[in-house]
Amino acid sequence: MAFTADGEPVASESDAFYFPWSGTDVSRREISCILPGQLYLTNCRGVEDLSALQELGITHVLCINEQENLFPDKLVYYNVSDVTDDPEMAEALKAKFTDAFDFIDAASAAGRCVVHCAAGISRSSTLVLGYLIARKGMTLRQAFVHTICRRRVIWPNDGFWERLVELEREALHLEAPSLPLPLYQQWAEMTEEDHRKAATTLDRGP
Repeated sequence: MAFTADGEPVASESDAFYFPWSGTDVSRREISCILPGQLYLTNCRGVEDLSALQELGITHVLCINEQENLFPDKLVYYNVSDVTDDPEMAEALKAKFTDAFDFIDAASAAGRCVVHCAAGISRSSTLVLGYLIARKGMTLRQAFVHTICRRRVIWPNDGFWERLVELEREALHLEAPSLPLPLYQQWAEMTEEDHRKAATTLDRGP
């Protein structure tokens, strides 16, 4: 795990583990590219910046924040409703997976899609991870590492993570999850200081 001069964590695919980081206002509203020319992830503020969306060629918005389409003549909007960022809402969110993934596929055929929730951390990232598993054939670990390296602030809640583990098993027919919930929960308990110490130990070598 590397850190910027401002102390912000930067994820790398070579990292052994990760920890949750809620980020700054700037990092949360960033329109993060997950799949070039196809799929992006942001928060509720990111989708209010029409010029930034147009500069990226974004034509479709998948919203899981029950937010009004501010630019109906410019953007095609699909709203996933009645799902809050609560582990108890995990089944409700999973029930939306297929329609959400179909929307992303349709958007990709016609333009580019951005997915967002309020913070761009949990609900929207769950849909993006699920899409990478169900439609791109990634394992959950691969999808998570791929996404957190492109948007450091993602971190689905535990209930959503359990549904992603189920989706991985159903879609890829794996005998064991690639990133089981207990390990994910262990990562969630790690701190920035733990990562700094681990990086120092690795740098020193045996």
